Amino acid sequence: ASEGSLYPLLARMRESGWIEPHSTRVEASARPRRYYAITATGRAQLEEFAELWGELTSTMNQLLKERK
Repeated sequence: ASEGSLYPLLARMRESGWIEPHSTRVEASARPRRYYAITATGRAQLEEFAELWGELTSTMNQLLKERK
């Protein structure tokens, strides 16, 4: 992922309450780095996504099997 896609995604995730800023580290001659932590809401969203992803991959695997 490029910076052009990563930062807007992080902003949307933060606005949705899925992540929150955890810490910022400033290193010599480098831009500050912001670290994020997943929230309880983010964990719930991740679980929901994992379930949907499992269903999707199961369906795709079945379709690929039938193709052979």
